[in-house]
Amino acid sequence: ALEFLNWKTAEFAAQETVADAQTAKDIAVAHYEFGVILTDEGLQKNKIEIFARAHDEFTKALAAAPNFPQALFDDGRALAHMNQDDAAKARFERSAHQPGH
Repeated sequence: ALEFLNWKTAEFAAQETVADAQTAKDIAVAHYEFGVILTDEGLQKNKIEIFARAHDEFTKALAAAPNFPQALFDDGRALAHMNQDDAAKARFERSAHQPGH
């Protein structure tokens, strides 16, 4: 779906994955992947409200898995695109101090 920039289809598939997730890890990954889709859409459409939705998904991913470095980093990117520089910097710093990053 992303290959043809069919955002509605990609979002629907991501919502299905979130709904089907059972374990904390699966929930975190599902929300993270949804956030990545929304970030890509936000970059393509250049709309702050889409980055806000991405931030919400990354926040849900981090609620399920607080030590998820890539979710922290990508949330920082979404926040930066929303001109929330201090919050973005905090996410970037926190992601840099996570194991495996």
